[in-house]
Amino acid sequence: MPGNKNKDEAMEKRKELLLARFRWSENWRRPWDDKWLRWYKAFRGIVPPLPEGEEDRSNLHIPYTYSTVDAVRSKLLTACFANRPYISFVPKDADDVESAHNMETLVDSQMNRADAEMMVRFYNLITDMLIYGGCPYETGWKNESRLMRKKAPVTDPASGILTGYEEIEEEVVLWDDPDFMPFMVDELYPDPEGTGIDDCGWVIRRRFISEKDLKAKMEDGIYQVKDLEELRSAGDTLSQGKQDRMAAIGASYYNVDQSEVGGRRFEILEMWEDDHVTAVINRFECVRDEDNPFWHGKKPFGFAKLDPLNGEFYGISLIEIIEYLQAELNTTRNQRIDSASQAINRMWFALKGIGLEPADLVSRPNGIIWVDNLEEAPKEVAFDPPPPAAYQEESIIKNDIQEATSTYDVVRGAQGDEKRTATENAIRERSTNIRFETKLKIFEVLGLKRLGFFFDQLNQQFIDDVRSVRLQGSEGGYEWQDMGPEDITGRFEYQPVGSSIDGTLEKMNYRDNLLRLYEVFAEDPEIKGRELKKRIFEAFDIKDVDKILKTEEEMLQEQQEAEQEMLQGILGGGAVPGGVVP
Repeated sequence: MPGNKNKDEAMEKRKELLLARFRWSENWRRPWDDKWLRWYKAFRGIVPPLPEGEEDRSNLHIPYTYSTVDAVRSKLLTACFANRPYISFVPKDADDVESAHNMETLVDSQMNRADAEMMVRFYNLITDMLIYGGCPYETGWKNESRLMRKKAPVTDPASGILTGYEEIEEEVVLWDDPDFMPFMVDELYPDPEGTGIDDCGWVIRRRFISEKDLKAKMEDGIYQVKDLEELRSAGDTLSQGKQDRMAAIGASYYNVDQSEVGGRRFEILEMWEDDHVTAVINRFECVRDEDNPFWHGKKPFGFAKLDPLNGEFYGISLIEIIEYLQAELNTTRNQRIDSASQAINRMWFALKGIGLEPADLVSRPNGIIWVDNLEEAPKEVAFDPPPPAAYQEESIIKNDIQEATSTYDVVRGAQGDEKRTATENAIRERSTNIRFETKLKIFEVLGLKRLGFFFDQLNQQFIDDVRSVRLQGSEGGYEWQDMGPEDITGRFEYQPVGSSIDGTLEKMNYRDNLLRLYEVFAEDPEIKGRELKKRIFEAFDIKDVDKILKTEEEMLQEQQEAEQEMLQGILGGGAVPGGVVP
């Protein structure tokens, strides 16, 4: 039919366009592929093997790169998730105040429902961002259900008496909410002319899926595959980035025909434009070519960067800054170990043919080396131990790394060698925190704010019935609130809640000042005592303040009960207030 022929020709053109763009981005990105592998090795502590004949030399990797990444990662992760809700929704219009509150409650419930998994995903996202200079993530709506077995009571129809239990199957909804997933930076192929996801005319996501998942997407109508057997014969394509990383740690596993072990994977290249999406499998067949299915009209990706550069897509990696200092640290430590080994391991000058065996020169208690002529006796080769300056050099290198990354000893939880006053430490700590807070704000904009936008838009698009949202009750336990599509419709802005990165000394001073304020103003009638107490609890990082402080209703009730008891006591004594006799 002419219609089908035209459609096939159009999809073939889209396939050729996608593959041409993929090759362009692949060639443009190749220098970063080499860097990413090098930085991964530095993070994992992979060092090249020593040349043949030099295997007895020291070849250590000092894990200072890992500890530096871990210090920054821990601080960013703790700051981002210090308070709930993680993202605050601010109404753009006066009519959206209630909707903003409802959306904030809904998104908080969705993120809290997968809190452990969400934390791991952000942990991985921040880790990759620090190692590679950026980490992409994908968003979408996840709908997952499964048949689960359960026991149901069986009763006698006539008497209604329980007679036992039977095993039944019931379809249970596991997930029907927005979802986001960080993925490896080498799986994203951006438009070389772009500087960010929104600025790119297109981006291509490369992924590998199993035949089972492919069939499921075919059943859902996402992929239109003409002949699955023909796709199988198109050949397997390796994930070269993953293969290189695994090979670097000695865990290469692509040495078997994947189809023989039931592990066949299909390569999918999915190209997203703001208004369109195209997918090609195994670089052979175009299986998807349609308008963007999302109402938000954006590519469903984000790209978190720690240190963005103007006019460039990728940011600066934390390891990029310190990789040569790490190499210098390794070299210095290994040289020192080799020098110490030479000083410890004794060597000798000995004439040939004097009748000595190598075992005669091995050090042992009360050992004697017998010779016929002392002038021909073996002489020790003297090696000097490492000079004291060799030990100072390592401290200089570590200090350079700390200066470059703002991860001083106090940030790592270690005691520095230098002696400073409390004021000097507070000043240095504050300067360090300013640098961290700047990075945190960049991450919030490129990470959490964009994620809040996607969760908002996906909820407004896909929630089409009333759902019961679980809330944390004020008195402990849980409460439920019903929300329908009309309750979350609106236009919002997104503000990550997080917390400022306060230094330990600053926090201690802040706590002391609050306690002094309370001593002064505790009885002042113009001061709200309850609010001041809440500030004190929060300063000590106590989150569930409402469980500790009595509510105003409880205090009012206790006051009324006390007054009632006093009144009853007075009446029982034969008098009432005001001197009135009953």
